[in-house]
Amino acid sequence: MLEKLVTAEEIADKLGLRPGHILALAREGIVPAVRFGRRVRFSPTAIEHFVAEGGCALDGGWRREPREDRDLA
Repeated sequence: MLEKLVTAEEIADKLGLRPGHILALAREGIVPAVRFGRRVRFSPTAIEHFVAEGGCALDGGWRREPREDRDLA
């Protein structure tokens, strides 16, 4: 059975973060998300698992390095 997917606002509220930050992490592929056209939704179970496993560090540590697969022009 499928679970109900939730919005970035709902995830941000539970984690104490801003919705824009959650969306940015999803855009980078750091936080697991599902896209339906322009809409982004999150599986509460996948987010809980992601947090329980310790999350994921950004490339470059605290000083964020640009991803090489992105066009910065």
